[in-house]
Amino acid sequence: MQLHRKLFEISWRLALLSLPWQTRIFWDAQLAGWPWEQGRISIYASWLLVTAAVLLGLTQKQKVLQTDFKRTIFWFLSALAGVTLVAMPYPTTAAIQWWLQVVLLLTFGIVLFKARVGLDKVFFWFALGLIPQALMGVWQFFGQTVFESRWLGMAGQDPALLGVSVVQTQMGRYLRAYGGSPHPNIFGAWMSFGLLLVFWLASIKRTAVDRCPAWCWRLMGGLFSMALFYSFSRSAWLALAAGGLVFAIYSGLKNGFWKNKYLLLPVILLMILSVMHHDLVFTRLGSSNQRLETKSVVTRMQTIRDGVLIFQNKLWFGTGPNSELPVLARIKQINQSPAPLETTHLVWLLILVNYGIVGGLFVFGFGLFILRRFLDQWKHILVYDKSMIMSLGACLVVLGSLDHHLWTTWSGQIMAGLFFMALLSVIYSEEVE
Repeated sequence: MQLHRKLFEISWRLALLSLPWQTRIFWDAQLAGWPWEQGRISIYASWLLVTAAVLLGLTQKQKVLQTDFKRTIFWFLSALAGVTLVAMPYPTTAAIQWWLQVVLLLTFGIVLFKARVGLDKVFFWFALGLIPQALMGVWQFFGQTVFESRWLGMAGQDPALLGVSVVQTQMGRYLRAYGGSPHPNIFGAWMSFGLLLVFWLASIKRTAVDRCPAWCWRLMGGLFSMALFYSFSRSAWLALAAGGLVFAIYSGLKNGFWKNKYLLLPVILLMILSVMHHDLVFTRLGSSNQRLETKSVVTRMQTIRDGVLIFQNKLWFGTGPNSELPVLARIKQINQSPAPLETTHLVWLLILVNYGIVGGLFVFGFGLFILRRFLDQWKHILVYDKSMIMSLGACLVVLGSLDHHLWTTWSGQIMAGLFFMALLSVIYSEEVE
């Protein structure tokens, strides 16, 4: 058993470090003449480590989950699976891939919780895994290139080519930082999420993080801030602003604003970078009325209109998870599209599109159950843990209101899964104030 424990301790750490990397093998899919990401069957390298951690975690001494949670999660997943079967998505690859990812993440989080792996340890190792991503992102902006590597799951990007995410000004096209992510918006979301984790880790006093000196958190905060800035992701900027403000206000009111001085470096650094690159910032904020920025806004609005159209046609049981684009192509009778079809950039609408009114009610009911349990335990949750939950929640609400990745992609689902584990940990925590 001692050997099993050591192997488990190694495996879950390696799994968390591997999560940001997109190395995978996949079988391609096409829709309307373009590659269809959601329709691909993908097997990520990180899945091997996650699976190993799950299997080894089952051999560890287990914390008992409350019966109401086990019963609720069982019936919730069963209900969504039933709605998926009734919806009969075609082709089935997208729905199968979505379910594989969600069940794997859910199982991983529950196993870590039941094996008594502290939330501070989970977030500490996850934040460490973001450091190489942040370093790559900063280097990519200054080098204005993303090198191609099949082993790291990275496609090459050249700002001179069409289809690459850039900020275009009168001076030229500037490549946005991708890190190891498939898109700068996802990379920016990772960095905003990671920066909020650094705020929390720097403020708590627990065994897993006590040995990390203050300068370590400052360096991580500064690095993540730079990487976030160079992603030029407006949704990620807003998500950090929302989450950071919630964390600063609540923890400051409870423990004194002077204790939040570690928040100053990221704020000062972001202000300095905004002045240095004011032309790029103004372009991304829409003040220069550039063609690419206008096109981005128009496309997002069109995806929402398309989402409403799909929902009207699949009112009760939806399309099935990640299966909305084939339905859209059939509704509009599109055989060959001049541009790739895009998923609705609004998670809350997308849930209704994928699961209809019936499935949406199940999701809403499960959300109410978790919220009720959280509020029931409010008085017993540590102050900084409350700040962490509320700040991460605010961050994800903004991201979910401006993009779809939290629901549709493996890299986005990881953030949602970690937040769910955080909720589980504080709701059923054995620590009290």
